[in-house]
Amino acid sequence: RNPYQPSEINVDLDRADRRPYAKAADYRLTTGFTGFSSRSLASGLDAVFKTSAADLQCGSSGRCGCCGMPVKYDVVALGNAIMDVIAQVDDDFLVKHDIPKARTNLISPERCDYLYNALPDSRVETSGGSAGNTVAGLRSLGASAAFLGKVADDTIGSAYVEDMRRIGADFFGTPLKGGPSTARSMIAVTPDGERSMNTYLGASTEFAASDVDV
Repeated sequence: RNPYQPSEINVDLDRADRRPYAKAADYRLTTGFTGFSSRSLASGLDAVFKTSAADLQCGSSGRCGCCGMPVKYDVVALGNAIMDVIAQVDDDFLVKHDIPKARTNLISPERCDYLYNALPDSRVETSGGSAGNTVAGLRSLGASAAFLGKVADDTIGSAYVEDMRRIGADFFGTPLKGGPSTARSMIAVTPDGERSMNTYLGASTEFAASDVDV
């Protein structure tokens, strides 16, 4: 079921020690595509949003209910800009290339290049990363969004930025020159549906305050 569906979010409105919460939709809240349960989402609301709907009208009025400043985006995401490389393989492939199954492994640039060349030609490359995927999902639902992250000044980095702009999301982060290449994740998917991810974080770890245009 859709984790964004407000009807699935059971928020405690009866506690006498705080004011009622607005619906999650009023906050333009996102949980990403991590499969948060209604209970865990409600717990997050319980800890964070101890205010009334009238106090938070950023999305509907265009100004922050807390400070009155103009609000340009419903959501701004900060995360690793990672290009996913996805391929269908069998378990023998994992054994041959020493890939631990069903887990995420951080790898070196040399290991990244090795696995990229080892994956079958049917591999698919698509912009990803948790924050990037969340932005894409929100844009598909009509929310305005921006992504803060770091790519390298290379072909993969340019493709990532273009993917963001194509879906209507603004990208902030000056491409890195003379450093690590853009982050990539080699994702081997076996017939049982398990994903074995091998991620080189590369330029994504070089994001700095200077990349934010304030």
